[in-house]
Amino acid sequence: MSLTFVVNIYQACSTGVKKAFPFIVLLLGGSAFAYSIWGTFQTLEWREFWNGIGKTLLVSGLFTLLVKSMQFSGIFKAEITKVIFEPKFLANRNDLSDYWEKVSQELFKNKFPNISQKLLKDIQGTYLPTKEVMYFDEVEHLIEIRYNPQDGMADVKRVIKMTGISSDKKQTHIHDYGSVMPFKSESNEVVFNSTIKVNGMNVTAKQMDHKQVIQGNTMVNTFKVKLTGSDKYVIERVENKTYNLNFDNIMYFSASKIYNKMKVDIHYPKDLLSIKLMKCGTIDNFAPEQQTAHSDRYHCKGIIYPQQGYYINIRPRNSN
Repeated sequence: MSLTFVVNIYQACSTGVKKAFPFIVLLLGGSAFAYSIWGTFQTLEWREFWNGIGKTLLVSGLFTLLVKSMQFSGIFKAEITKVIFEPKFLANRNDLSDYWEKVSQELFKNKFPNISQKLLKDIQGTYLPTKEVMYFDEVEHLIEIRYNPQDGMADVKRVIKMTGISSDKKQTHIHDYGSVMPFKSESNEVVFNSTIKVNGMNVTAKQMDHKQVIQGNTMVNTFKVKLTGSDKYVIERVENKTYNLNFDNIMYFSASKIYNKMKVDIHYPKDLLSIKLMKCGTIDNFAPEQQTAHSDRYHCKGIIYPQQGYYINIRPRNSN
């Protein structure tokens, strides 16, 4: 008789005993309970002892059969899955961040062992910023460029329209934006100003936190506007810039929050300027949509994450 044959016999018997175990427990429990009722005992304590043993075994056997039945029918798995994944249960958990980390580590398992923590940090902090409760939708950038080829000066007007969508109207949001403009010698070589409307109302200078600083040969303007009391903010922002294209010919946009879709419409003198718009970090391209004799239109249909956006290379046609 080989060892393999003996092992197979043992495994078969073991499997059979496991399957029959609930019925064995039920049979023993029924026998003990019946014996406690119809058996002959010298003392009441012994009758109660067998009665208790019988009830315990009967309950254990029934519970085991019930669990087995639920497992085989899929009910047990479905209920556990519901407790783990249904939103109404997830909403009551205060360890979602830890739970997400464990799930992510399992996803990255044996794939990126050396950088899995960095990947998780970037996903949670940049691409899925869980602390943010607002994003921007219906985004349009209208850019108008006027250019003087004699001195290289350009007047650029950018009108930005978008809708801020908030998941908490009681939350105070900070809409921040700004401009970085290099100059050759003096700060008066560049000019920047901005106005903004929120839900059709002008934001006054007192309501806006505006700072302008000169850092070396660069003028830096920053703006902060508080948004509160609503779940939707219709924003219209106007930026006016004057500068020399021969010295600074790059115009860019970098997102500070999540943006969903973006249209960029550029109006400029095509006989004097050559323009090229390129994506900056976005997954989807800014695809050209429409061109006329005086304008180019682009559309990014995907999501733009923080620190992503576009840049525009503006070159005078007479430049080398």
